[in-house]
Amino acid sequence: MKQSFRSFIQRRWVKSTVDLLMTLPLFLVMSGKTAGEAVHEWAGITAVVFFILHQLMNLSWYKTIFRKKQSMHRIILTGVDLLLVAFFVLTAVCGMSMSTHAVPFLYGMLKAARAHRMHLCLSRWTFLLAGIHLGMHIPGILPKKWRSGTRETVLLLCTAVLSGAGLWLASRNDFWSYLLFRPPVVSARSAIPFIPAFLEQILIFIPGVFLGEQVSEFLRILKRGDRDKGMLRFFSAILAAAVWIVMLLLDPFLL
Repeated sequence: MKQSFRSFIQRRWVKSTVDLLMTLPLFLVMSGKTAGEAVHEWAGITAVVFFILHQLMNLSWYKTIFRKKQSMHRIILTGVDLLLVAFFVLTAVCGMSMSTHAVPFLYGMLKAARAHRMHLCLSRWTFLLAGIHLGMHIPGILPKKWRSGTRETVLLLCTAVLSGAGLWLASRNDFWSYLLFRPPVVSARSAIPFIPAFLEQILIFIPGVFLGEQVSEFLRILKRGDRDKGMLRFFSAILAAAVWIVMLLLDPFLL
C-alpha cells in the first residue's frame, strides 16, 4: 500500500497538478486584496498547503542535493530552488502573522509594520524566483517537437514579446522598488479591479519564466556549441528588451 502510494505521487501528471494548484493561487495573492482580504489570505494558505505537498513529493531532491555531479546548470538551478524555498517560507510567515481571517491565532507573531513591509517585498522575490524556477524546467517539460524548428522559433518570439509587456507592467506596479526593499507608500495600481489585476500578474510572471528558460537553454547551447540556437536566443532577448523600452516610451498614452 505504501509503495503504491509512493509510485502514485511520483507520476508526472500528479506532480504537474500539484505544481499548477500551487502556482495559480500565487497570481491571486499577487493581485493584492482586489478580491477581498479573506480571499487574499485563503489563497495564500492554499499556496502554502500545496507548497508543503510539493516539498514532500520531492524529498529525494533534498537527499541527493550535494551528491550528484554539479554541472553549472545544476548549481544555478539548486541555488534558485533553495532561495525560492527560503523566500516562500519567510513570505508565508510574515503573511500569517498579519492574518485576521485564515489563521487569526497567529496574528501578532511578528510586529505588524515590519511584517507588512517584509511580506510585500519578499512576495515579489518569491514570485520572480518561482518564474525562473519554472523557466529552467521548461526544456524538460516541453515536448521535443516544440524545442526545435519553426515551432520553437514562434514560441520563443511570442514569449519574448509577452515578456517585454510583462516588464512594462512590472515597472507600472513598482515591482523593482519592492525587489530593492523600498515599497511605495501607496501603489499606483492598487485600485484596479480584480480581473485586470489577476491578468497583469500572469504577464508579470512571464519575464521570470523567460529568463529561466533562456539561462537553462543558453547553458545547454554552450555545452553543445549550437551557434544558430545561440543567435536565436540572443535575438529573442533583444526583442523582449525592445518591446519593454517601446512600451515605456508609450506609457503616457497607454491605459
